[in-house]
Amino acid sequence: MLKIRNASVSYMGLKEITEAVKDINLQVNEGEFISIVGPSGCGKSTLLSLIAGLIRPTEGSVKNTFNRNGYMFQQDFLLPWRNILDNAVLGLEIAQKKNKINKKYAEELLDSMGLSEFKNYYPAELSGGMRQRVALARTLALKPDLLLLDEPFSALDYQTRLNMQQEVGLMLRREKKTVILVTHDISEAIAMSDKVIILTKRPGRVIESIEINLNCASKAPMSCRSASNFGKYFNQIWGVLNNA
Repeated sequence: MLKIRNASVSYMGLKEITEAVKDINLQVNEGEFISIVGPSGCGKSTLLSLIAGLIRPTEGSVKNTFNRNGYMFQQDFLLPWRNILDNAVLGLEIAQKKNKINKKYAEELLDSMGLSEFKNYYPAELSGGMRQRVALARTLALKPDLLLLDEPFSALDYQTRLNMQQEVGLMLRREKKTVILVTHDISEAIAMSDKVIILTKRPGRVIESIEINLNCASKAPMSCRSASNFGKYFNQIWGVLNNA
């Protein structure tokens, strides 16, 4: 479980103190898929860094009882001189957990993402969507209990982005991962999540938390976009953001 209570983060500038997020209260339970949306610069990435333990709150508290956190960024940060398999096991090497079993698991992740034929290729030889799959495999290879995704699809073209939402969404549901996704895309948040957290302008505050219960037979993001009540959630979130 993750519990954030009255957490605020401020940065000391040359002339003044800047509040990034303020009085954040949030709880995430095991197996939940949560999306965080809000205006640009409202502190969404700061909130992820707070959850990951990369920064400490200026006020309040963060209690994260998940044993292992995985963090995936907007950029893939693949090392150009390492082939795809070597990039996928990089996190294992850094954590000193690279062994035959864990390396095999990383290879299985690449296979499940349709990259079995590209393990000896280099990042420059892959498309943007394929590179993001490698970055996801690298993150999942560490078997995180909590996965933090910081706009992982925003640099992709629209068609690739939709395909990645579908593939990643299904995989994370299948793996029963606990996920927190930061995104600017309201449709993406609705299609992929159990709950959408809406932040105000800086300093970011939680203005509303909306449970998502779509009228679709499966959890597949593309199917969820066709749900009869999808538009209702979109308009609700859009309205809250415009009045934040």
